[in-house]
Amino acid sequence: MDMDVYCLSTSWPDANLLMGHQDEKTINSAVMFSARPEEALFKQAMQLSRQAGRDVMWGETGPRLITRLMQDRQLRQHVRLEPASTFYPVGYREFLRLMLPGALTLQDLREGGSVCLHLWNEMFRFYKLDKSILPPDGSLLRQCFEEAGMTSGFKLEYTVDRVNGKLLPVPFKQ
Repeated sequence: MDMDVYCLSTSWPDANLLMGHQDEKTINSAVMFSARPEEALFKQAMQLSRQAGRDVMWGETGPRLITRLMQDRQLRQHVRLEPASTFYPVGYREFLRLMLPGALTLQDLREGGSVCLHLWNEMFRFYKLDKSILPPDGSLLRQCFEEAGMTSGFKLEYTVDRVNGKLLPVPFKQ
């Protein structure tokens, strides 16, 4: 599991080998489970990753590689593939919904059967958002921080400037 995944449940789908779609075409590699440490799929993925070297495009040795491997029927028959709603209920194209107050709630995701939430770390960089600034009050990401008891120590929090369509840092009053 990637470090930018927030667990929403202690109940996981039962499978010896488990992965999930991030959308209709792509299988993501942020959440994968295997009951067998010597899983052939992972050995093959590691071998292909090493062959690709270090000069690769973002995602080439992650989601693109896993999606390509899942086209092999022999490998695919052993995998339980979950729909996007299980592990990736908010897609990377919808990333800003994590930051918008009232857009979604943890309860919405849990009631929809989501087991975890990928937070799309790279999208913070893409949108030039500072991760040392607390997400806006009422946002889904802020709910994650509050539920985990991780709101202390912040000096700033984002607020939404709806007129200009921006997230602005303001002093955080605990």
